[in-house]
Amino acid sequence: MTKITLEQLARMVAGGFDEMGDRFKRVDKRLDGIDVRLDGIDVRLGGIDVKLYEMDTEIRHIKADVSEVKRDAVEIKENIIPPLEFEDLSHRVKYVERKLEIESGK
Repeated sequence: MTKITLEQLARMVAGGFDEMGDRFKRVDKRLDGIDVRLDGIDVRLGGIDVKLYEMDTEIRHIKADVSEVKRDAVEIKENIIPPLEFEDLSHRVKYVERKLEIESGK
């Protein structure tokens, strides 16, 4: 067994600490790089949040417009004279025009 002096042991321990210090510096450098990348991701996600909010708002407006168009279509449909009824009324008007000897505008 080899005897180690206190000075040799101190150098060995100091060398180990220096090596660990270098490793910690490399880990810190890598973590700094990760922090920078995460900051970039946060910025991009913030932009996506804004876009999603804008799209959600636009979709809500479109849905409201579609609902209004549907209501209008139902109202128009309810107020329009059905084709058969219109044809019947048209024949009646023509009959009255003939009887009264009125010249049709058509």
